[in-house]
Amino acid sequence: MERQDIEVFLVLAEELHFARTAERLHVSAATISQTVAKLERRFGAPLFHRTTRRVELTSLGRQLLDDLRPAHAQVQAAIARATAAGHGITGTLDVG
Repeated sequence: MERQDIEVFLVLAEELHFARTAERLHVSAATISQTVAKLERRFGAPLFHRTTRRVELTSLGRQLLDDLRPAHAQVQAAIARATAAGHGITGTLDVG
């Protein structure tokens, strides 16, 4: 899975709405739909139950969300720390 695929999945799992997910990620709703279809082909099963009115996670989608969320948070934190260190921002500032 690519980083963008993971982010699409995580945001859609949070929003449960294709248009809002697209808006948050600054892409088209078609891109969100294509990414989800690609992921579902890869896993061989649906990640979301969708109708014209609702989007819900399947049990596989829930499992993937539970597994990906902490790993994604760790990757984001590592990137933030590396970026801060690269810009010379280190240490702790105590205010009070």
